[in-house]
Amino acid sequence: MAITLGVNILLAAAASICLVLAAYIGYHYHWINDREFTGALAKYLYSLGPPLAAAMLIAAFKLPARLKIAVTLTIWSVVVAAYCVESVAGIWLNLPSVQRNHIRRQLADAAFARGVEFDTRTKSQVVEQLRQRGVDAVPSVFPQGLLKDNGDGTARSAVTIDGEEFLPLAGISKKLTIVCNEGGQFLTYVSDEHGFHNPPGMWGKAPVDVIVVGDSFGQGWCVPSDQNFVAAIRHHYPSTLSLAIEDSGPLEMLATLREYGPVLRPRVILWCFFEGNDLGNLIRGTQSPMLLRYLHGGFTQNLHGRQPEIDQALTVHVDEFRESGWLRSRQRELAVLLGDPQYLWLRFNQTIRLSVLRSRLGLIGGNDAASASSGDRRQRMAPFFDLLKAILIQARNAAREWEGELYFVYLPSRERYETMAPGFHPTDRDTVLGAAKSIDLPIIDVHPAFMTERDPLELFPFRVGYHYDREGHALVGRTIIRYLADQDSVRPVNGR
Repeated sequence: MAITLGVNILLAAAASICLVLAAYIGYHYHWINDREFTGALAKYLYSLGPPLAAAMLIAAFKLPARLKIAVTLTIWSVVVAAYCVESVAGIWLNLPSVQRNHIRRQLADAAFARGVEFDTRTKSQVVEQLRQRGVDAVPSVFPQGLLKDNGDGTARSAVTIDGEEFLPLAGISKKLTIVCNEGGQFLTYVSDEHGFHNPPGMWGKAPVDVIVVGDSFGQGWCVPSDQNFVAAIRHHYPSTLSLAIEDSGPLEMLATLREYGPVLRPRVILWCFFEGNDLGNLIRGTQSPMLLRYLHGGFTQNLHGRQPEIDQALTVHVDEFRESGWLRSRQRELAVLLGDPQYLWLRFNQTIRLSVLRSRLGLIGGNDAASASSGDRRQRMAPFFDLLKAILIQARNAAREWEGELYFVYLPSRERYETMAPGFHPTDRDTVLGAAKSIDLPIIDVHPAFMTERDPLELFPFRVGYHYDREGHALVGRTIIRYLADQDSVRPVNGR
């Protein structure tokens, strides 16, 4: 009797879930139309599937007891197994190292298809093999990679000096630095006197012509050092320095300008905003109380004068990371994910929907309608757009302290030129550019230049790379140089 009651409850629960799902789909996809199907198959599958399943489950109440038990156990075994797979896969596939491996395989396959040799080693493997040959190589280091979650929504630098938190904004100086590979071979360079990607000896030329602040794009990922867009600008404005470091968001860029700008006193500051992840990096940066302190003009870590301390602290950090091994590295990545409340909430919602499993099976068939999605996102992101504007005001005012001018450079992502790119929000562009325009920043928008190309995706490695290839960097360089050449106030101060 108890078994029969339990089976009936489980059947009723399954039927109720199907009815709720049918009501959800009917309401959102057919009544208020704030979501839309991406194809005819999805429309019929999700419109007819839940009500038919509910009808079959209700009919199952009339089955003989033994058969009803077997059907119920089978259904719920499949459901439990699906959610177990979803939970594990959803977390595992979001680990940065797993995502990097996936991207590397995609790039390698695309390269081999074009007959291009591709180095399939990881960055750490390259570093280790060079060290075994006696070469003092180090991996690239970046500030967001140094931030550790405190478990309370804030983050603290993993680097300390004399027990005090310390957040370097660049890598180890004067070291062979192993960076990235998207075009087939790794980008490597000997870092400059302050850990950035520049030719040696350029820090003694203040005031300089141009500095570039930004993320990996301004750092020159993943093309030879003489073929990135900063090198192209340097050809016209010889005293040009890149102070860009991978994964830097607007807060790190402001911090870099405050730390090194007064020393270099550049006439032109190119603030390179990459639409692919700068807003995400801004959100992450707000978790660091130290980075937020740069919003107040008087704060500095005096990084320019502390390079020996920076090098020593980062060397210890890199060595500890190398010695920790594969398992500890995955544990650290897992701790970062599970310590992020926003990620946990997103993962919960995705798990309920079996997002990963359905995606792998090709069963994702619905999207938010553009109007509702854009409006909701603007509301959620409004505080961060306001913060971006406040950061730009601080950066503009800092530049004016030495009569420099801040230029806002808008860099497009590959997803902009793909159809149905997941997670891409093209409407953010108007809001970001509006923030820069509202405070009268000169804007160098690279997107229109990309649109003049027959196929903008060809400006990315093998059409699947995240960064620009050589032609993409060259186009960015030409666009910036052309704009600066039209400005009568921009003249080289240390060169031709």
